Amino acid sequence: MMTERVKMRYVSCPSCGKQLFKVAGNCSVEITCVRCKKEIVGVVDEIYMKIFENCRGKEHNQEKASRYSTDMEALRQRKRAM
Repeated sequence: MMTERVKMRYVSCPSCGKQLFKVAGNCSVEITCVRCKKEIVGVVDEIYMKIFENCRGKEHNQEKASRYSTDMEALRQRKRAM
């Protein structure tokens, strides 16, 4: 019997680095980090993994900068394939 390997992706908070969850396959999620209490928005598919701080709904005088992280390994593989 042959077993198929599943590639798991580990998603962490772009602000504090805490691992939030792991996923196999496609996923779109909004989650609050338990360590820094920031709202995180994430989109994971076969090629890209994009994780952002959620800036929607913030007060006018709060910081507007959005921090994000991407799956650099997928970007490198796609570049090599071109």
